[in-house]
Amino acid sequence: MEKRRRAKRVSIFLAIKEVNQKPVSDCHLLDISETGAKIDTPLNFASGDLVEFSFVLPDIAKEIRRTGQVIWVIPNPAKPGNSLVGLEYTAAWELGSSGKE
Repeated sequence: MEKRRRAKRVSIFLAIKEVNQKPVSDCHLLDISETGAKIDTPLNFASGDLVEFSFVLPDIAKEIRRTGQVIWVIPNPAKPGNSLVGLEYTAAWELGSSGKE
């Protein structure tokens, strides 16, 4: 049975600045919601891992940090060596808020 999403996801393409408090390159936020996100990354993650990431929303020009648990990981067919990673936030986030937990 297909699991229904609890929140509407918004497609986006933003550079992720840091993962687990370390600067990263070639890591991008692909979609976002109040309950989770999908990222494209060359880093290796497994289901259950905790991931803290930061990015800047262009309309507010402020760095936002979110923490999520890895729910799924699949190879990115468009970028060999990268993975698509589905994250569920450890705390729900209202998209209009500052993103601080």
